Amino acid sequence: MSNYKLSELEGSIQGELNVTIAEKTRGIEALVASVNQSMKDIAGIDLANTSTSSGNSLSGATAKASQESIDLLSGQTGAARVALDKIADGMTPIREQMNQIYDIQKTGWEDVRTIRTLSERIESNTNEIRLLSIKIQDNTKNTANALEGTLNVKVKL
Repeated sequence: MSNYKLSELEGSIQGELNVTIAEKTRGIEALVASVNQSMKDIAGIDLANTSTSSGNSLSGATAKASQESIDLLSGQTGAARVALDKIADGMTPIREQMNQIYDIQKTGWEDVRTIRTLSERIESNTNEIRLLSIKIQDNTKNTANALEGTLNVKVKL
């Protein structure tokens, strides 16, 4: 009985796995089709066409590429790399400024935490003073009443 339920469970899991794989496969196929369409629209290259006879296919473009066009692409790639290096170098001062701003903000928040802690202490001390003041008032009244009763003297508060 136990083995039957286990195999039934395994079959159910396998079925769910097959459905998930099919869904992911459809998603990947749609993504590939979208990329292929984008390449057709932008560069006129059909990635799906693998015949070498077509100049618009990836393999056809590679087969028909001349040394001059390869050198041109290599130069453009090198120029793009140099431009990216310049951009990265230009980002260094900005990164340093952002780190300084972060440090200032971090210090500011530490100050805020300190102020909050001190405010809580002041509030606690104020409450304690208030309680002590009430006790002093009560003790003063009790003392005055005791003196009035003992000495038969009127004590003015």
